[in-house]
Amino acid sequence: MEAIKWLLSTVLSILGFCLVAGIGIAVAMFLSSVGAIVFVVLAVGVLACGIKEWFDERARLSRLSTARKRR
Repeated sequence: MEAIKWLLSTVLSILGFCLVAGIGIAVAMFLSSVGAIVFVVLAVGVLACGIKEWFDERARLSRLSTARKRR
């Protein structure tokens, strides 16, 4: 069950990022070059936070799994 929840969470995170990135690219095309650069920096920041969150969640699930095996 945990694996299904993790897989669903991962898929939804990826789809959410793709949606945000797609909207961002569309907005950036209408902005000036400075606005586009700022938007790209923000998008990279969002991606970095998402990746960090994904690794944190995997580490948490790994710790839970290890704790269950010890019992």
